[in-house]
Amino acid sequence: MTTHDHRELEDAVDAATIFITAHPGRGRPYYGRPLAALSRPIWTDSVPTMGVDGRWRLYMNPQLVADLSLDELAGGLVHEINHLLRDHAGRGEALGVTEDQYWVWNLAADLEINQDLLEDGFELPDWSALPSRMGFVDGLTAEEYFRHLLDSDSGARGSDCDTGPGTGPEGSPCGSCCGPDPSMATAADRDTGTIPNGISASHAEVLRRSTASDIEEYLRGTGPGSVPGGLNRWATDRLRPVVDWRRALSAALRSSAATVAGRADFTYARPSRRSTDDVILAGMASPALDVAVVIDTSASMREAELDRVRAEIDGILRQVGDAGQTIRTLSVDVMVHTIQRVTSSGSIELIGAGGTDMRVGIAEAANLNPRPNIIVVLTDGMTPWPQVPLPIPVVACLVGPAVDRLTRSFQVGSVEIGPPPDWIRTVVVDRP
Repeated sequence: MTTHDHRELEDAVDAATIFITAHPGRGRPYYGRPLAALSRPIWTDSVPTMGVDGRWRLYMNPQLVADLSLDELAGGLVHEINHLLRDHAGRGEALGVTEDQYWVWNLAADLEINQDLLEDGFELPDWSALPSRMGFVDGLTAEEYFRHLLDSDSGARGSDCDTGPGTGPEGSPCGSCCGPDPSMATAADRDTGTIPNGISASHAEVLRRSTASDIEEYLRGTGPGSVPGGLNRWATDRLRPVVDWRRALSAALRSSAATVAGRADFTYARPSRRSTDDVILAGMASPALDVAVVIDTSASMREAELDRVRAEIDGILRQVGDAGQTIRTLSVDVMVHTIQRVTSSGSIELIGAGGTDMRVGIAEAANLNPRPNIIVVLTDGMTPWPQVPLPIPVVACLVGPAVDRLTRSFQVGSVEIGPPPDWIRTVVVDRP
């Protein structure tokens, strides 16, 4: 391990912490709680720059800290705090990031954070990863950057991230959001002889919520635009009330059913009670509720999401009528693979695992004979949507972790991915 005066380095870290939270005109007091929760720096040459783990332990390379200016050190600390606040380790796990994709995911998370830091006035080293330096637009989520990186040459090369500027010397990412990394703690323990226990997962969740509240309070005092866009969206999402999605889906179906029921028409199949022996009057009849369910079976729908879909099929069956009521289901990725009439989720054949285009399934459902009077789409949301409203009510039921990040539209090739249009009633299924 390189010889450095750790007392001087720790003084520099303390000065950067004060700079972050209390600098006149530039202080960001909402970072006070998470900075206080970080462990004291664990000095190790085994980490090329600086990093944190899931227990909020801070690992720092002494040579790097000695070389950074106060502004750059402050930016580095806020960068690491943002990995923890935004739970990039948990989001990577939920996204299904594999071990050989860890560094690509880490780079994607760096891209999400660093543009926010520059927008907020923090200084970053010249080698920091920025979307513009890698040919991407600003303001996307880590999940969106991750997909772009996988589609690009740098992403395809896995952990070989020196094809573009990363967040460390020679282009290596900081290593803070690859999930639990026992090797980092083990190497640090070998260098230092001991490491602190860190904080629990429940404590971390409390910190995230309290920090989000502090950001909201700061915004009330300083006005819109005083917090960078990505961090503001994170705080808003963290604090928004949890919706009972089962009630929301039920309400959406009831509303659509009421719309259908309102389309009553005259029919002689059920004569009016006012008919006489001489004059038969047409009666009024409402169409039976006929639901078509478009099921996303693309490769992005993992088994957990498909299990949730099966559960929701049974819930929809309970909503539409008496025992024995059937619905029609369509298994769809970029094409329609199966169309079935089912009485339970157990009889559904889910075929697909290709790309995603729910427009195909919605169009097919609308053209079924007899035509359904409600279409429900069960998907993770990573799909283009039809822009022209249908004459049939459509309910989008979004499942899986990716839907939380669909706050805006973005391009994948020539296709626009984003939230459903306003004419589609949308229900977000919370993760269990």
